Amino acid sequence: MIRLGFCLDLTEPENIEYLTDVYEDYKANLEFAGEKPPRNSRKYRKLDRAVFEYAYRVIEATQHPRKVDTAHGVFVSRDGDKRIWDGSWISRDTHIQLCVRNPACLLGAWLHYPTGLEVKDVHEALQAMKRYKPALPSSSQIISDAKKAFQAMSQLERIDLMVKAGVMTKKQAEKARTQLAGGKG
Repeated sequence: MIRLGFCLDLTEPENIEYLTDVYEDYKANLEFAGEKPPRNSRKYRKLDRAVFEYAYRVIEATQHPRKVDTAHGVFVSRDGDKRIWDGSWISRDTHIQLCVRNPACLLGAWLHYPTGLEVKDVHEALQAMKRYKPALPSSSQIISDAKKAFQAMSQLERIDLMVKAGVMTKKQAEKARTQLAGGKG
């Protein structure tokens, strides 16, 4: 059982816009440093990880002491062969992806066998979840506030956040700062 806590919910359009803004800034800052963003492959999602780490760091820096506990979104395969019929957006590979960043959100786990889980077990788990669920402002409001603060940051502050998020090296950051100052890198 997982308590989502403060969740970056990628089923909400305004959160997608926030992530898009963070990606564009990430890409621009790497260009200042003369670097290209990492690439995603089937197995390694290096670009996705870097953008998410930067997005989390922006939220944490602008909404202190709030930290992102989880993130979730819907994955829909681009492969047309996986569609259940021609022209359908329903895919055999559609699924929810969930990232748990805060281990305290993992409330429990059990092996589920169709005949082994009783109603009282589910009831107990739900009651435990209610006891430990803190009152939180809506994630949409927090992310909206983070986006406003992000937009108000200087480019140099954003570069510093990228270094803190571990998605830009100090050497790359120095090169980007030099480019921003109008010097030759």
